Amino acid sequence: MISIDRINAGIIENIRKIYPDIPFTAQEKIEEIRRPAFKLILDEIKAERYTIGSVRRVFPVELVYFASDVQRPKLECLEVYEKLEPLLFKFADKVEANVNSTDAVLVMDLEIAETGELGDVDIYPDSGEYYSGDMETLEI
Repeated sequence: MISIDRINAGIIENIRKIYPDIPFTAQEKIEEIRRPAFKLILDEIKAERYTIGSVRRVFPVELVYFASDVQRPKLECLEVYEKLEPLLFKFADKVEANVNSTDAVLVMDLEIAETGELGDVDIYPDSGEYYSGDMETLEI
C-alpha cells in the first residue's frame, strides 16, 4: 500500500519539474510565507472495506499556491492552475480549485485513492471459530 510520505514526495517532485524555482513552505501563518510558494497539506485518511480481503483508502490532499502578486493574484493563480492541472489528474480522479483573492492564494483540492490487500488476519486465533489460513488445517 502507498504511504503518506510517498504521496507527499511524489507530488512535490513532480511539481518541481514544472516550477523548479518556487519553494514549498511549512509555515502556518500566511503573513510569514515568502511568496511565491507552494504548501502541501495531507489531511485525514479515509478507509473502507472494498471487498472481503481488500481496503480502499482515500487521501484528501490540499495544494496551495501563494501568489507573488498580492494585489492582483487571480490571473497568476489561474495560470499556475492551468499548468498544474494535467499533472494533478495523473494523481487524482477529481480536482477542485478556487482562487481566494483576499489571501492571494490558489487552493487545489484533490483526492488520491488506492485499493490494497488487507492481508491474512486471524480474528479469533485460538478459538477455532475463524481461521484465515490454509483450509486443510481448519479444526472446529
